[in-house]
Amino acid sequence: MTHTSTEEKNINKNDIADTLHPLFIRNRNCIVNADLDGVLSGMILQKYLGWRVLGVSSCSGSPRDNLWVSISNDEILEAVFVDLPVIGVGYSCIDQHFLAIDDDHVATLRHDTKKANPNITRGRCLFPDNPINNYRAKYPFGTIHYILAGLEALEILNDGWQIPTIPTVDKFDAVDLVLRADRVAGNFAQYGPNCINWANWLMQKSGPVSQSLFNDIMTRTVYRVSRQSAVEAKLTKLNCARGDGECSGLVSAASLSELNIFLQWLSTVLNLPTLVIPNTLRSHGGLYGSRIRVTNFRDAKIIHNTILNDASLFSYAIVRNDEISITKIR
Repeated sequence: MTHTSTEEKNINKNDIADTLHPLFIRNRNCIVNADLDGVLSGMILQKYLGWRVLGVSSCSGSPRDNLWVSISNDEILEAVFVDLPVIGVGYSCIDQHFLAIDDDHVATLRHDTKKANPNITRGRCLFPDNPINNYRAKYPFGTIHYILAGLEALEILNDGWQIPTIPTVDKFDAVDLVLRADRVAGNFAQYGPNCINWANWLMQKSGPVSQSLFNDIMTRTVYRVSRQSAVEAKLTKLNCARGDGECSGLVSAASLSELNIFLQWLSTVLNLPTLVIPNTLRSHGGLYGSRIRVTNFRDAKIIHNTILNDASLFSYAIVRNDEISITKIR
Protein backbone atom coordinates (compact mmCIF):
# COMPACT_ATOMS: atom_id res chain seq x y z
CA MET A 1 0.00 0.00 0.00
CA THR A 2 1.34 3.45 -0.85
CA HIS A 3 0.79 6.72 0.97
CA THR A 4 0.60 10.13 -0.69
CA SER A 5 1.92 13.19 1.15
CA THR A 6 0.96 16.81 0.52
CA GLU A 7 4.32 17.25 -1.20
CA GLU A 8 3.57 14.45 -3.66
CA LYS A 9 0.07 15.77 -4.45
CA ASN A 10 1.61 19.10 -5.46
CA ILE A 11 4.56 17.75 -7.43
CA ASN A 12 2.75 16.92 -10.70
CA LYS A 13 4.64 19.35 -12.90
CA ASN A 14 7.93 17.93 -11.64
CA ASP A 15 7.14 14.22 -11.42
CA ILE A 16 9.09 11.36 -12.95
CA ALA A 17 7.39 11.35 -16.35
CA ASP A 18 7.60 15.10 -16.90
CA THR A 19 11.23 15.25 -15.81
CA LEU A 20 12.45 12.34 -17.93
CA HIS A 21 10.28 12.94 -21.00
CA PRO A 22 12.58 15.62 -22.54
CA LEU A 23 15.56 13.25 -22.24
CA PHE A 24 13.87 10.02 -23.30
CA ILE A 25 14.32 10.58 -27.04
CA ARG A 26 14.85 7.44 -29.09
CA ASN A 27 18.21 6.51 -30.60
CA ARG A 28 20.36 8.85 -28.54
CA ASN A 29 24.01 8.37 -27.65
CA CYS A 30 24.91 7.99 -24.00
CA ILE A 31 27.87 7.59 -21.67
CA VAL A 32 27.37 5.33 -18.64
CA ASN A 33 28.99 4.99 -15.26
CA ALA A 34 31.57 2.24 -14.93
CA ASP A 35 29.69 0.23 -12.32
CA LEU A 36 26.73 -2.13 -12.02
CA ASP A 37 24.17 0.68 -11.78
CA GLY A 38 25.51 2.44 -14.87
CA VAL A 39 25.75 -0.74 -16.93
CA LEU A 40 22.24 -1.92 -15.98
CA SER A 41 20.89 1.52 -16.85
CA GLY A 42 22.60 1.33 -20.23
CA MET A 43 21.10 -2.10 -20.91
CA ILE A 44 17.56 -0.90 -20.22
CA LEU A 45 17.96 2.28 -22.27
CA GLN A 46 19.43 0.28 -25.15
CA LYS A 47 16.51 -2.15 -25.05
CA TYR A 48 13.62 0.30 -24.71
CA LEU A 49 14.88 3.50 -26.36
CA GLY A 50 17.50 2.22 -28.76
CA TRP A 51 20.24 4.22 -27.04
CA ARG A 52 23.85 3.60 -28.01
CA VAL A 53 26.53 3.47 -25.33
CA LEU A 54 29.49 5.28 -26.87
CA GLY A 55 31.37 6.03 -23.68
CA VAL A 56 32.03 4.96 -20.11
CA SER A 57 33.18 7.15 -17.25
CA SER A 58 34.31 6.96 -13.66
CA CYS A 59 34.08 10.29 -11.86
CA SER A 60 34.08 10.28 -8.06
CA GLY A 61 36.33 13.18 -7.14
CA SER A 62 39.44 11.03 -7.47
CA PRO A 63 42.73 11.74 -9.25
CA ARG A 64 41.98 8.52 -11.18
CA ASP A 65 38.72 9.85 -12.66
CA ASN A 66 38.52 9.11 -16.35
CA LEU A 67 36.30 9.16 -19.41
CA TRP A 68 36.57 6.63 -22.23
CA VAL A 69 34.73 7.54 -25.43
CA SER A 70 34.50 6.65 -29.11
CA ILE A 71 33.06 10.05 -30.10
CA SER A 72 34.38 13.58 -30.56
CA ASN A 73 34.28 16.34 -27.95
CA ASP A 74 31.38 17.98 -29.76
CA GLU A 75 29.45 14.70 -29.74
CA ILE A 76 30.10 14.33 -26.01
CA LEU A 77 27.99 17.45 -25.45
CA GLU A 78 25.13 15.83 -27.37
CA ALA A 79 25.27 12.57 -25.39
CA VAL A 80 23.37 11.85 -22.17
CA PHE A 81 25.47 10.95 -19.14
CA VAL A 82 23.75 8.10 -17.29
CA ASP A 83 24.32 7.45 -13.57
CA LEU A 84 26.96 10.19 -13.70
CA PRO A 85 26.48 13.51 -11.87
CA VAL A 86 27.61 15.56 -14.86
CA ILE A 87 26.08 18.86 -13.92
CA GLY A 88 28.25 21.22 -15.96
CA VAL A 89 26.44 23.74 -18.15
CA GLY A 90 25.33 22.26 -21.47
CA TYR A 91 25.67 18.61 -20.44
CA SER A 92 22.71 16.22 -20.23
CA CYS A 93 22.44 13.65 -17.47
CA ILE A 94 20.13 11.20 -15.74
CA ASP A 95 21.52 10.70 -12.26
CA GLN A 96 20.79 10.46 -8.55
CA HIS A 97 24.15 11.26 -6.93
CA PHE A 98 24.03 15.04 -6.84
CA LEU A 99 21.99 17.25 -4.55
CA ALA A 100 21.35 20.94 -4.95
CA ILE A 101 23.13 23.20 -2.49
CA ASP A 102 20.00 25.04 -1.33
CA ASP A 103 16.41 25.73 -2.37
CA ASP A 104 17.41 28.39 -4.88
CA HIS A 105 19.73 25.87 -6.51
CA VAL A 106 16.87 23.35 -6.62
CA ALA A 107 14.75 25.88 -8.51
CA THR A 108 17.54 26.53 -10.99
CA LEU A 109 18.09 22.83 -11.68
CA ARG A 110 14.37 22.17 -12.08
CA HIS A 111 14.36 24.55 -15.04
CA ASP A 112 17.24 22.71 -16.73
CA THR A 113 15.52 20.16 -18.97
CA LYS A 114 18.89 18.52 -19.68
CA LYS A 115 19.14 17.24 -16.11
CA ALA A 116 16.94 14.58 -14.47
CA ASN A 117 17.43 13.66 -10.83
CA PRO A 118 14.82 12.48 -8.29
CA ASN A 119 16.45 14.58 -5.56
CA ILE A 120 15.76 17.72 -7.58
CA THR A 121 12.20 16.62 -8.34
CA ARG A 122 11.46 16.28 -4.63
CA GLY A 123 13.48 19.28 -3.50
CA ARG A 124 16.26 17.54 -1.58
CA CYS A 125 19.32 19.69 -0.95
CA LEU A 126 22.27 20.14 1.36
CA PHE A 127 20.97 23.23 3.17
CA PRO A 128 17.16 23.34 2.72
CA ASP A 129 14.80 25.88 4.23
CA ASN A 130 12.73 22.94 5.49
CA PRO A 131 14.91 20.37 7.35
CA ILE A 132 12.68 17.54 6.08
CA ASN A 133 14.41 17.88 2.70
CA ASN A 134 17.99 17.58 3.94
CA TYR A 135 20.76 15.13 3.05
CA ARG A 136 19.30 12.33 5.17
CA ALA A 137 16.17 12.38 3.01
CA LYS A 138 18.08 11.99 -0.27
CA TYR A 139 17.19 9.33 -2.84
CA PRO A 140 18.62 6.00 -1.56
CA PHE A 141 18.43 3.83 -4.70
CA GLY A 142 20.19 3.50 -8.04
CA THR A 143 19.74 5.32 -11.33
CA ILE A 144 18.48 2.04 -12.84
CA HIS A 145 15.47 2.08 -10.49
CA TYR A 146 14.68 5.69 -11.42
CA ILE A 147 14.95 4.88 -15.14
CA LEU A 148 12.74 1.79 -14.82
CA ALA A 149 10.07 3.87 -13.07
CA GLY A 150 10.35 6.57 -15.74
CA LEU A 151 10.02 4.14 -18.62
CA GLU A 152 6.92 2.69 -16.99
CA ALA A 153 5.47 6.11 -16.17
CA LEU A 154 5.77 7.04 -19.85
CA GLU A 155 4.39 3.63 -20.95
CA ILE A 156 7.56 2.82 -22.88
CA LEU A 157 8.33 -0.29 -20.83
CA ASN A 158 5.04 -2.07 -21.43
CA ASP A 159 5.98 -5.32 -23.17
CA GLY A 160 5.50 -7.59 -20.16
CA TRP A 161 9.20 -7.93 -19.30
CA GLN A 162 9.83 -8.55 -15.62
CA ILE A 163 13.05 -8.92 -13.67
CA PRO A 164 13.64 -12.71 -13.72
CA THR A 165 13.35 -14.59 -10.44
CA ILE A 166 14.94 -17.84 -11.63
CA PRO A 167 17.96 -18.57 -9.39
CA THR A 168 21.37 -18.56 -11.06
CA VAL A 169 24.01 -21.20 -10.41
CA ASP A 170 25.45 -18.71 -7.91
CA LYS A 171 22.32 -19.03 -5.73
CA PHE A 172 20.80 -15.62 -6.29
CA ASP A 173 18.44 -14.22 -8.91
CA ALA A 174 18.23 -11.12 -11.08
CA VAL A 175 16.17 -9.32 -8.43
CA ASP A 176 19.11 -9.67 -6.03
CA LEU A 177 21.40 -8.31 -8.74
CA VAL A 178 19.20 -5.26 -9.42
CA LEU A 179 18.91 -4.65 -5.68
CA ARG A 180 22.71 -4.54 -5.43
CA ALA A 181 22.88 -1.53 -7.74
CA ASP A 182 23.73 1.34 -5.40
CA ARG A 183 23.14 -0.95 -2.41
CA VAL A 184 19.34 -0.85 -2.37
CA ALA A 185 18.95 -3.95 -0.17
CA GLY A 186 21.53 -2.72 2.33
CA ASN A 187 19.97 0.74 2.43
CA PHE A 188 16.57 -0.77 3.24
CA ALA A 189 18.12 -2.56 6.20
CA GLN A 190 19.95 0.56 7.40
CA TYR A 191 17.66 3.45 6.42
CA GLY A 192 14.24 1.81 6.33
CA PRO A 193 11.85 4.78 6.73
CA ASN A 194 13.55 6.89 4.04
CA CYS A 195 13.70 3.92 1.67
CA ILE A 196 10.02 3.14 2.20
CA ASN A 197 9.13 6.78 1.51
CA TRP A 198 11.04 6.77 -1.77
CA ALA A 199 9.83 3.30 -2.76
CA ASN A 200 6.20 4.41 -2.35
CA TRP A 201 6.92 7.49 -4.47
CA LEU A 202 8.41 5.39 -7.27
CA MET A 203 5.71 2.74 -7.14
CA GLN A 204 2.78 5.13 -7.36
CA LYS A 205 4.28 6.78 -10.46
CA SER A 206 5.49 3.69 -12.34
CA GLY A 207 4.18 0.22 -13.15
CA PRO A 208 4.43 -3.54 -12.47
CA VAL A 209 8.21 -3.91 -12.81
CA SER A 210 8.99 -1.25 -10.20
CA GLN A 211 6.06 -2.22 -8.02
CA SER A 212 7.06 -5.88 -7.95
CA LEU A 213 10.69 -5.05 -7.18
CA PHE A 214 9.95 -2.69 -4.29
CA ASN A 215 7.15 -4.76 -2.83
CA ASP A 216 9.63 -7.65 -2.77
CA ILE A 217 12.37 -5.77 -0.91
CA MET A 218 9.91 -4.18 1.52
CA THR A 219 8.34 -7.52 2.46
CA ARG A 220 11.50 -9.65 2.31
CA THR A 221 14.26 -7.29 3.38
CA VAL A 222 16.18 -9.76 5.55
CA TYR A 223 16.04 -12.44 2.85
CA ARG A 224 17.24 -10.10 0.10
CA VAL A 225 20.02 -8.64 2.27
CA SER A 226 21.24 -12.16 3.07
CA ARG A 227 21.86 -12.82 -0.64
CA GLN A 228 23.87 -9.69 -1.39
CA SER A 229 27.20 -11.23 -0.42
CA ALA A 230 26.73 -13.89 -3.11
CA VAL A 231 26.06 -11.16 -5.70
CA GLU A 232 29.18 -9.25 -4.65
CA ALA A 233 31.29 -12.41 -4.74
CA LYS A 234 30.14 -13.12 -8.29
CA LEU A 235 30.89 -9.56 -9.44
CA THR A 236 34.42 -9.72 -8.06
CA LYS A 237 34.85 -13.16 -9.64
CA LEU A 238 34.00 -11.48 -12.95
CA ASN A 239 36.97 -9.16 -12.23
CA CYS A 240 35.01 -6.12 -11.19
CA ALA A 241 37.11 -4.10 -8.75
CA ARG A 242 34.48 -4.08 -6.02
CA GLY A 243 31.20 -5.66 -5.01
CA ASP A 244 29.32 -2.75 -6.59
CA GLY A 245 30.40 -3.90 -10.04
CA GLU A 246 33.00 -1.15 -10.53
CA CYS A 247 34.40 -2.08 -13.93
CA SER A 248 36.65 0.78 -15.04
CA GLY A 249 39.58 -1.63 -15.00
CA LEU A 250 37.77 -3.83 -17.53
CA VAL A 251 37.00 -0.80 -19.69
CA SER A 252 40.59 0.48 -19.68
CA ALA A 253 42.21 -2.92 -20.32
CA ALA A 254 44.11 -3.52 -23.55
CA SER A 255 41.50 -6.12 -24.45
CA LEU A 256 37.79 -5.82 -23.74
CA SER A 257 37.37 -9.59 -23.48
CA GLU A 258 36.76 -9.57 -19.72
CA LEU A 259 34.33 -6.66 -20.05
CA ASN A 260 32.41 -8.58 -22.71
CA ILE A 261 32.22 -11.67 -20.48
CA PHE A 262 30.75 -9.46 -17.72
CA LEU A 263 28.22 -7.90 -20.10
CA GLN A 264 27.18 -11.25 -21.57
CA TRP A 265 26.64 -12.68 -18.09
CA LEU A 266 24.41 -9.74 -17.16
CA SER A 267 22.43 -10.28 -20.35
CA THR A 268 21.80 -13.93 -19.51
CA VAL A 269 20.73 -13.24 -15.92
CA LEU A 270 18.41 -10.36 -16.82
CA ASN A 271 17.04 -11.80 -20.09
CA LEU A 272 17.97 -8.59 -21.91
CA PRO A 273 20.12 -7.98 -25.01
CA THR A 274 23.83 -7.73 -24.27
CA LEU A 275 24.97 -4.15 -23.84
CA VAL A 276 27.02 -3.10 -26.86
CA ILE A 277 30.10 -1.05 -26.00
CA PRO A 278 32.43 -0.16 -28.90
CA ASN A 279 35.93 -1.63 -28.94
CA THR A 280 37.26 1.75 -30.10
CA LEU A 281 37.03 3.46 -26.71
CA ARG A 282 39.89 5.83 -25.95
CA SER A 283 40.79 7.69 -22.79
CA HIS A 284 39.78 11.34 -22.89
CA GLY A 285 42.51 12.04 -20.34
CA GLY A 286 41.13 15.41 -19.34
CA LEU A 287 39.41 14.71 -16.01
CA TYR A 288 40.81 15.59 -12.61
CA GLY A 289 38.95 15.11 -9.35
CA SER A 290 39.10 16.31 -5.77
CA ARG A 291 37.00 16.35 -2.61
CA ILE A 292 35.96 19.36 -0.57
CA ARG A 293 34.72 19.56 3.00
CA VAL A 294 31.47 21.42 3.62
CA THR A 295 30.60 22.23 7.23
CA ASN A 296 28.18 25.16 7.01
CA PHE A 297 25.93 27.18 4.75
CA ARG A 298 28.65 29.75 4.14
CA ASP A 299 30.89 27.00 2.70
CA ALA A 300 28.04 25.86 0.47
CA LYS A 301 27.48 29.36 -0.86
CA ILE A 302 31.17 29.70 -1.69
CA ILE A 303 31.04 26.40 -3.57
CA HIS A 304 27.89 27.46 -5.37
CA ASN A 305 29.33 30.81 -6.41
CA THR A 306 32.76 29.59 -7.43
CA ILE A 307 33.12 25.89 -8.22
CA LEU A 308 29.59 25.19 -9.51
CA ASN A 309 29.80 28.20 -11.83
CA ASP A 310 33.24 27.21 -13.11
CA ALA A 311 33.18 26.54 -16.86
CA SER A 312 35.53 23.58 -16.35
CA LEU A 313 33.12 21.79 -13.98
CA PHE A 314 32.28 18.30 -15.22
CA SER A 315 30.56 16.60 -12.29
CA TYR A 316 29.89 16.91 -8.60
CA ALA A 317 28.19 14.77 -6.00
CA ILE A 318 27.44 14.93 -2.30
CA VAL A 319 29.57 12.12 -0.90
CA ARG A 320 28.43 12.67 2.68
CA ASN A 321 26.57 15.50 4.37
CA ASP A 322 29.93 17.22 4.90
CA GLU A 323 31.85 16.34 1.74
CA ILE A 324 31.45 17.11 -1.96
CA SER A 325 33.31 15.40 -4.79
CA ILE A 326 34.27 17.58 -7.72
CA THR A 327 35.52 16.51 -11.13
CA LYS A 328 36.69 19.07 -13.69
CA ILE A 329 37.43 18.62 -17.36
CA ARG A 330 40.25 20.18 -19.33
